[in-house]
Amino acid sequence: RRAIGGRTAMALAIAMLGVAIMLIGGDNRGDMRGPIYGAISGVAFGALILTLELVNRSKSGEPVNPFLIVTLNNLGTAAIVLPIALRFGTMSAEPRQIAGVALTGVVQLAVPYVLFVLALRRVEPVDASLLILLEPVLNPVWVWLAVGERPDVATFIGGVAIITAMVIEATKRNRPENSDRIAPFTEPVS
Repeated sequence: RRAIGGRTAMALAIAMLGVAIMLIGGDNRGDMRGPIYGAISGVAFGALILTLELVNRSKSGEPVNPFLIVTLNNLGTAAIVLPIALRFGTMSAEPRQIAGVALTGVVQLAVPYVLFVLALRRVEPVDASLLILLEPVLNPVWVWLAVGERPDVATFIGGVAIITAMVIEATKRNRPENSDRIAPFTEPVS
């Protein structure tokens, strides 16, 4: 169990407000299922970050193999989802479509997941959770630039709140108990 400082608590509150603005203030046309699923997903991901941080510290003091963590987590997910898919879904995909989905799974999910597990060795879970919030901020920007679909005002306001929270957290002074987790930017010159 770790205590967080007032500045970090403020950053987290601002970030949560930003996410709430993006979820609730968006164009959901009265259907709240998307925001509710998004909120559940966020809570689950927060639990995942804390669990990964705990698992990453083995009893021997050696970090756990990140590939093992990712493999076991994804096998667990498959064990839950596969029976549901077989019961309610149909598999009418062509081999090239299955290959595309498999490639996307590796490139878009597995590689970033391994990198995230490795990052938790050097970054506090709260900082990692704030960094992850760059995704909902930047995804609408990439879509806007690539496709021309302009994000709504709530997305901009929520994004500004999230970036503000990240700046607040990034500019705090490092506490001595965290100094061993912070990687130096440069090697000392001898």
